[in-house]
This record gives sequence, C-alpha cells and structure tokens, in this order.
Amino acid sequence: MRPMKEETRHKNNQELVPVAVKLIKEMGLSGDVTLERLSGGRNNQVFKMMADDQRFLLKSYFVHEDDPRDRLGNEFSFLRYAWDKGIRCIPQPFVADKKQHVALYEFIDGGKLKESDIMEDFIKQAISFVLELNKYKQTYAALNLPSASEACFSIGEHLDCIERRLKRLHEIEPCDSVGRYAHDFVHQQLTPCWMTLKKDILDKLGNSGAAISELIDNNERCISPSDYGFHNSLLEQNGKLRFIDFEYAGWDDPAKMICDFFCQPEVPVSKTFLPLFENEVTQLFDKKDALKKKVSLLFPPYRIKWCCIMLNDFIPEGAARRSYAEKDEAMRRREEQLDKVKSYLSETLN
Repeated sequence: MRPMKEETRHKNNQELVPVAVKLIKEMGLSGDVTLERLSGGRNNQVFKMMADDQRFLLKSYFVHEDDPRDRLGNEFSFLRYAWDKGIRCIPQPFVADKKQHVALYEFIDGGKLKESDIMEDFIKQAISFVLELNKYKQTYAALNLPSASEACFSIGEHLDCIERRLKRLHEIEPCDSVGRYAHDFVHQQLTPCWMTLKKDILDKLGNSGAAISELIDNNERCISPSDYGFHNSLLEQNGKLRFIDFEYAGWDDPAKMICDFFCQPEVPVSKTFLPLFENEVTQLFDKKDALKKKVSLLFPPYRIKWCCIMLNDFIPEGAARRSYAEKDEAMRRREEQLDKVKSYLSETLN
C-alpha cells in the first residue's frame, strides 16, 4: 500500500481540540471544548463534542490517495441543500474546515435499528425523505449538486461498476488463512456467480449495444442519499428517524437507489416492502413501468455489488479506511465479513 498523500490520522482527541475551537469560534461560540470518541464510524472518526454546554458531532474524514472523492465536501453540500429546503430528518450542518478534513454537525441522540425493528412506518419515513429531496430537484441549488459516488446512468454503467469492484477483489493476496479463504471465495464462487448473472442480463437485452449504453434522461434521474438504508439512520425517542452519512450522495439512477436500499446487508429490509417503496418513488418519474422493470433486472447484480462491498476490508484502500475508523479490529472484522458474505451470497443464489 502506498503512503498517505495527506495525513489525517489524529493520534488522540486532544490533537483535534484546536481544530474544534476554531470551528465553534466561526459559529460565534467560545469556551472549553471536550471531545469523546464514538464507536461505529465505518470510514471516519466521529466525536461527541461539548462546547458552551451544547452538544455537537465532530466528524474527521478519512483521506487516501487511492480514493480521490471529496467526502467532506460531498456530505456537507448535500446536507446544506437539504437543510435549506426545510428537510429536518437529517443532522443540521454547521461549519466545516476542508483543509483539516473535519466538519461540525448537530448531535442526534438516537438509537440504531435492527432488522427486527423495521416496520411500515419506518419505510414510509424513508420514502418521504426521498420525495422531499426530489421535490426541489429543478432548483439551481439541486442542479449544482454533484453526481453521486459511482453514479450510473445506463445499464452498461451499472454492470461496469460492479465489475470494477469485483476486479479489485481479484487483487486479494492470500497472505494469511483468512486472506486465502477470501481469495478462493472470490475466484471460485463470487466471480462465476457474477458471470452467470451478467450473461442473463445481456441475453434479456438481446445483447443490444444501444440498450446497454443508452443514458437515462435528466428528468429520469434523482437526488439520491446514496448508501441509503436503515443502517444509516438513528431512531429518536419520538419515533422519528434521522438519516445520516451522505458522503456518497448526489444525482443518480433511482433504480440504483432502490436496489441499494433493499440489498444493503447491515439492516436488511424485507422485499415485501419493495412494492410500497417502488410505487411511491416512481411517482417522481414519467417512465414508471420502465423504472420498475430496471429495478427487477438489476436487483440480483446489486446483491453481487454488496458482496464486493462486504469484502472491502481485504483490499488495501478499504483496509486503510477501516483502520482509520477502528484501528484495533481489522483481523476480527475480516473474519466476520467473510462469514457474512458467504451467507449473503447463498441467499442470493436461492
């Protein structure tokens, strides 16, 4: 792995205190600042910050030369757009320091959901968020939002995105026992499964180059939270969900957003809710039936994409990102992720 271009590894909380003081001064606050590291940040470091008897969330973003995405800029601009439009099921963005790769947000006091917690009311809240985001998609502010990370606007782009992820996994080095198991799993099970699914899609499209490469019209695109699901939400005591983590958000194909919502494995959502979600979200678009057909076509491949995401810890950039967020759990997490992905793929094939 190549060395980091930019140093973002804060050795301890105290190194961030001067940065935090600078941020609250920009907000017109003063006084002592205290930081408490919070667990659960998958890619970044997050802290509960106290200043002038107020709570904030301080987020320190991971930066790596192999991943040029502007995570801070993407998330902060998306939240600014949504907050300015009156959307309140998100954390309020306060201020950011792009040079230091940190930003200050509203601290949300809420709990994480489990699969058994999911009910129709939460599905409706998730739908409402998407509808609200896209109510203003013709405004100047919306049109200036960037494309989502790995945005796909044609069937070919969807397939290429998944294939790129799978290709990166072919670089897994069998340097220890868990690495060997991951290497063999990718080559002997995941790749053959993907090749079968890809052939099936191409056959259904008649191997038509035009059908594969045709871009969807601008009015058939959506503003997507990206990486959308209940794994990126907090439940407040009043029963309302607050959605978090928008580093990858932006303009995208709504079919991708729908597939990701139901394919993400961390807090699985039953496909029994898919008709409700589809019927509501497709009201945003003219080509409703075509969108539903595309979701059906892409659903199995997106299960493969999520298999690849679950194995990110085995590639250098993914391992570095996890290490930045959770330094001491790399080996244990690799073993857990491999077990999960085997089970997940088995469900995909059944």
